[in-house]
Amino acid sequence: MKRFLKNALLLFAVMLCASAAFTSCESYVGGDVNKNPSRVSEDQVPLSTLLPTVIYNASQTHYLMAYTTSRWTQQMADIGAGLIDSQDPSSLESAWSTIYLSGLQVSTRMVTLAQTRTSPAYVGIGKTMQALNLGLLTDSFEAVPWKQALTGSANLTPDYDSQETIYSEINRLLDEAIVELQKPATASLFVPSASDDIMYSGNLTRWLRFATALKARYAIHLSAKNPSTAANKAIQALAGTAMTSNDDDFLLSYNTRNLNPWHSGVALANNTGNLSMMWSDYTVKLMADDPRLTLIARPLRVVQPVTAATLVGVMNGVGQVTAQGNNAQLNEFTFFATASSPILMFTYAEQKFIEAEAGFIAGGGTTTSAGTSEAVRTATIQGIRSNMTRMGVADTAITRYVNRVPSAATLRLQDIMTEKYKAQMLNPETWVDMRRYGHDPNVFRNLVYPQNGNNEAAGKWVQRSDYPTTERTRNANQVQKYIKFSTVPMWRDTK
Repeated sequence: MKRFLKNALLLFAVMLCASAAFTSCESYVGGDVNKNPSRVSEDQVPLSTLLPTVIYNASQTHYLMAYTTSRWTQQMADIGAGLIDSQDPSSLESAWSTIYLSGLQVSTRMVTLAQTRTSPAYVGIGKTMQALNLGLLTDSFEAVPWKQALTGSANLTPDYDSQETIYSEINRLLDEAIVELQKPATASLFVPSASDDIMYSGNLTRWLRFATALKARYAIHLSAKNPSTAANKAIQALAGTAMTSNDDDFLLSYNTRNLNPWHSGVALANNTGNLSMMWSDYTVKLMADDPRLTLIARPLRVVQPVTAATLVGVMNGVGQVTAQGNNAQLNEFTFFATASSPILMFTYAEQKFIEAEAGFIAGGGTTTSAGTSEAVRTATIQGIRSNMTRMGVADTAITRYVNRVPSAATLRLQDIMTEKYKAQMLNPETWVDMRRYGHDPNVFRNLVYPQNGNNEAAGKWVQRSDYPTTERTRNANQVQKYIKFSTVPMWRDTK
């Protein structure tokens, strides 16, 4: 990470005038008057400088999105009443900017440069990261600029691509990435190493496994449109070179110099009295018998683990009630919010839950049916076990917990998706899951609409983020064509 900061500063200086289709540093005078002969040009930027920037900003984007979406999914709750967790609409403006100005802009540049430098390793990684960033965008906003974006002054008002088009592009990019990542390292003039690949230390097999797992994620995302097709495509994707263990997790760890954003943005802020959110009453009650609860929640400034019975969450839409003694804090000693805690972007646990869900559906299972194959139950248990292992739960406690998983004959989709919900805390992917199943309590155990719900929402859940104010200002003529009310389902979630 220390090396990353140096690289990031260099990259910022080089890429400053190459923003994502919304700004341009090109002078109206024309010619080369704006070129600094002492500055490294874009074409001279080393691939090893671009890669850590792409990875780091993907992690930041996951935090920026989860900061809001975790309240829409009722994992977290606002300290005040009637705020975001009451299904109030909100924009993910910082995430939008980070994706376009850093995530997509830099990964696209990396692909272009890698292609000219005969470096398929970087091409494959770059296309994988393009797909990840596009997925985060469309799953939050639906229609977004892509085919006309990233051209700088050539087009300052790009039109938007439909979500259907974006999903097609995601699959194309991942297919192409998989081809590139399967090429031998000797085919690359430049290859990533531990010095620039802050994710997998230059292990291309792990990048291949991640790209393959993403194929399964975006396949199962279309379960609302056609459950059987989505399930079978996910199963087909996982038949490739997918993740094999927690060692393949796509996560970024921080340190005491480069702080985890949940630590600096929420936990430490809470210590100063700038309270924003706590774990919800829904999460605390859902995980009352789960050994992970006391690892993620503790009272303010408490270092030692506490008992689940002493934790009190905040009811969504109600806010903190002093008389109730709400104390389920995301404090600086908990799993997600220490200085060095990782941001979990895609894990082996998620892959196992995708496998379980897809297997359940492919076997004829529905949102209300019971019974499936032993393979589905095994995948569910593996998802639970891998997540608990990642979080440091003792083996004996893991065994006790998974022994309570229903038999294959009685297992329901609710058992799979509720366990996935627990394993995907503070990940914007949870918001996708809840929307594609219509926030159905048959799928997410005991889920209820929050109190003091947004009046304009009329009892409906938030389905999309608002487009950022900056985009409505700079690209008004285009964005106006795609604005929909926050409770209107996306293309992905309709038949």
